Amino acid sequence: MTNDLIAALPAADRRHLLAICEPMSLAAALTLSGHRDAAKFLLFPGSGAVALLGQAHGHAALAVSLVGHEGVIGAHLVLGIPQAPMAARVLYAGEAWRVSRQDFGQALNDSGVLRSKLLQYLACQTDQLARAVACLCFHNIAQRLARWLLMCDDRSIAHQFHVTHEVLALMLGVRRVSVTLAARALQLRGLIDYHRGEFTVLDHAALCTASCACYGEDLQARKVFKLRR
Repeated sequence: MTNDLIAALPAADRRHLLAICEPMSLAAALTLSGHRDAAKFLLFPGSGAVALLGQAHGHAALAVSLVGHEGVIGAHLVLGIPQAPMAARVLYAGEAWRVSRQDFGQALNDSGVLRSKLLQYLACQTDQLARAVACLCFHNIAQRLARWLLMCDDRSIAHQFHVTHEVLALMLGVRRVSVTLAARALQLRGLIDYHRGEFTVLDHAALCTASCACYGEDLQARKVFKLRR
């Protein structure tokens, strides 16, 4: 497994960081941290996907961002803020590297490149979170579903991943039947295949066309903030 942020470090910094990390499995639906929980670890996914959840009183949590091999869970620690600004829950299973808050603090002091990369990632994530809010307000369910499936696909192995319609409904803040209808329409067009929560993206380019422009702008943000896909 590979994490893009770790791979972008100079060889010596990369070896030092990996030496203080431990591998862990990310089980589907596992809650990694709750809203405003004190962070004990920083997590670099290598595979799988983790949803960051926004919460409003009296409503179910809503996914506002997705993190996979391109990112990190707990980047707020680079700002010296121990509390998690959003809950983090595994969307579909994978593997990751975990480093304790204490060891991460020392690694951050030792590596200016690590600090710089994480600050760039935070800036990119802020850009994407702002876009996610606008997307939720202005784009229809079919467009938003296509965008989320593309985001899942980018973090998957062999263009396949397991996400139930119930979970997608929670992620998108809509009824399950709405997800079923939108997914069926994409399947009838030959863009995806799915059965019992097993999704396969058949035509990535056509799915991009079915999505709103937010997906492409998210990818562009990675270039703007010097984070390559």
